[in-house]
Amino acid sequence: MLDVLKPDPITGDVISSSFARAYVPTQTELIRDYRVTGRVVDSLGWTKSPALREDYEASDKRGVDFRRWLAEQVSDGIKAYNIEGTNVLVIGYSAGDPETAAKMADVVRNAYSEESLASRRAEAAEDAQWFERQLGEVRNKLAGAEQLKTAFERANNIVLLDKDVDADAARLQALSGQAPPPASVVSGGGGGNPAAGQLAAIDAKIAAASASLGPNHPVLQELRQQRATVAATARAGGGGSAPVVIGGGGGDVAAARAKVLAQRDKVEEAKRLQADVSVLRDQYAKMAARAADRRQQAASKESGITLLDSAVPPRASDPPASIVIILGSLGLGLGLGVLISLVIELLYRRVRGPEDLKSLKVPLLGAVAAPSYT
Repeated sequence: MLDVLKPDPITGDVISSSFARAYVPTQTELIRDYRVTGRVVDSLGWTKSPALREDYEASDKRGVDFRRWLAEQVSDGIKAYNIEGTNVLVIGYSAGDPETAAKMADVVRNAYSEESLASRRAEAAEDAQWFERQLGEVRNKLAGAEQLKTAFERANNIVLLDKDVDADAARLQALSGQAPPPASVVSGGGGGNPAAGQLAAIDAKIAAASASLGPNHPVLQELRQQRATVAATARAGGGGSAPVVIGGGGGDVAAARAKVLAQRDKVEEAKRLQADVSVLRDQYAKMAARAADRRQQAASKESGITLLDSAVPPRASDPPASIVIILGSLGLGLGLGVLISLVIELLYRRVRGPEDLKSLKVPLLGAVAAPSYT
């Protein structure tokens, strides 16, 4: 039985109904193929038979290989057909006795199953090798694209984050989404430290950014680093008498926006390089998965065929077509009799009239006219 309706156990592919209609008759013809019949000859050991060798030497097909000649004998005895409306193939064999016919049918069936499995494995192994060669080429292209992207980012001090957003654009987005802290005036008199006001402003920014950004976001890391620097300055002391005005953050947004606009062309180029890398990565992943599937199929024992019951010897032999034999004999005898009569007539001519003497070049001495009756 051909497993044309069952999905492939590895890839999950299913043969379409239109393809199945052509697939089943094709398999019926492949049963008579030399690859299958050659396996039958090898499994039976016919190539080592002296009697068969003598028959081959006495035949008129000396130009054909001995194994192929034996395979032709097997092919002539095979009767394979599909049961209408099903995916079942029936394999029969014609032989001199029922036991031999049943044995040969089983051998042909097993050889067909083995050849189907070997063919699927060989095709899968060839495909796997092709995919692996393509994987090497894609891997080299991917490595080159990643190196080009990394070199460009280092040369232009650009880092693309998730969703192809650069760090400066992410910082601008975070600053734009924050509520600007009110400006504060810190007096330098009384020995106070003006850095304390800066620390308060930075803490406010960190608190606002933490509500929408992750702990490892570059904006938060930059704010923490800025706070650490200001805190170090505050610990160093050194208060001044002049008041310090802490702005509300508008200057930071403007500076970030200017930097983003200045690097827009470079960021777009970095995005293009990242797109090339993403395409190659996706292509590599799909090709690697396909190569793994084909390697697994090359080692699979699934032939796509389910063997049913063994062949059963027929209860009665096929009787000869008596009517056909009788009619054929009559026709052959009639034709042969006419041919023999013509040959005898040509070899042993009889004189029936003057014209026969002319054809034989014999002179006519006289002729007796036919009597006339009145």
